[in-house]
Amino acid sequence: MNWLSSLQSRWANVSAREQRFLLLATALAGFTVVWLTAIAPALKVLKTAPAQHQALDAQWQYMRQLQAQVKNLQVKPSLTLDEARQAVALSLQPLGAAAQFAHQVDRSTVTFKGIGGDALARWLSTVRQNVHSTPAEAHLTRNVQGTWDGSVVLILGGRS
Repeated sequence: MNWLSSLQSRWANVSAREQRFLLLATALAGFTVVWLTAIAPALKVLKTAPAQHQALDAQWQYMRQLQAQVKNLQVKPSLTLDEARQAVALSLQPLGAAAQFAHQVDRSTVTFKGIGGDALARWLSTVRQNVHSTPAEAHLTRNVQGTWDGSVVLILGGRS
């Protein structure tokens, strides 16, 4: 309590002009604290919310597309090993000499030489949808021309 009475006596000794100045400075400091801790963060959230909402909507749409693909793949009957091998061969035809393949029991190893990234992505999508297979292994490196070299191993889990 001693410090409070000391503060009150000092306040009483300060001129009215200095009291107004101190009250104004205290009010300004209080407003700054309220602005920095409550108002500014809330305004920032309000400002960025539409962009975040749009980004989340885009992610949601992409997930819905993936869900539709999965349901489509679940409905399709699985391929026999021979059918899967033929489907792999057919999927490689658009790539020409940039892709070679070899079959080993239930696996297909596809070797790429100088294939573009877009073509590789399209091929992987085609394999997933038509062959019902995803890569089990992938060893790909980007060469100086900006194309891809390497191999991808597919497990052909078809029915007998």
